[in-house]
Amino acid sequence: MTSTTPIHRAPDSPAARQTLALAGVFQAASLVDELARTGQVDQRAWDTLINATVDTNPESFEAIYGGHPNNLRRGLDTLEALSGRQQANPVVLRYGFTLLLLMNKVRTDNQMMDQLGQKLSRIQGQAEHFGNTHENVIASLGRLIRKRFQR
Repeated sequence: MTSTTPIHRAPDSPAARQTLALAGVFQAASLVDELARTGQVDQRAWDTLINATVDTNPESFEAIYGGHPNNLRRGLDTLEALSGRQQANPVVLRYGFTLLLLMNKVRTDNQMMDQLGQKLSRIQGQAEHFGNTHENVIASLGRLIRKRFQR
């Protein structure tokens, strides 16, 4: 008896995982742009990113983005446009690259990483009680971001 391989397996290579992580960043940038312009966001894309933010100890790499690369479709499309020299939204690109610079800055600041970890632990408690995408959890994430990254 042979085991079957799923049609859409999650990638195993480090390069593929890095691509998906980068797609997550650009998906966040795309959702920020959409929210700013329309006041609404694609629910699946939103849920994927919120769940990834709240779950700081996923059971697997695939669990970070809900077990399927298509949950990062918006981010993957942005990367494809960027790498394929197609027309990409310059606002989304600016947001995405700014997020990458900010993440690099945070990653090198151990004190800030510790503080973010402590705050996220409290937010995880809220998420367990209310659900990851409940308005109280989203508001707490928003306060955390504003407080940590205000100029």
